[in-house]
Amino acid sequence: NTGGASGGSGGNGGGLIVLLTPTITVTGAISANGDNGADGGGSAGSKAGSGGGGSGGSILFQGKTITLGSNLVNANAGTGGAADFPGGGNGGAGGNGRVAVFYSTSVSGTTSPTYSGTQDNIYLQGAQGYVF
Repeated sequence: NTGGASGGSGGNGGGLIVLLTPTITVTGAISANGDNGADGGGSAGSKAGSGGGGSGGSILFQGKTITLGSNLVNANAGTGGAADFPGGGNGGAGGNGRVAVFYSTSVSGTTSPTYSGTQDNIYLQGAQGYVF
């Protein structure tokens, strides 16, 4: 860059959220979104670039019965910053994060991005044992 211009900072990533319990019911927002990139600074002709968006984080649910609600769970990418002046260059968007759901009995609801669901037996009750 020229003329004392400064590039925009990149956005922070979304981080990690883990919920492990037999019954999960989501009624409010759970978010691991990436932050947006900052705009480039400087004067006309400085060609300062803008920061890229942060990537979405990771969200893991593990339980017997999981109710996610309707798009209350999000791990979306941040957007890139905008160039203040022509020639500066816009920042690129980050990548979306991931939502993983491991359940024993049922899962319902929607997330953004769409969750990856796997049925397992971790919370199913075992057979009665015997003491000899």
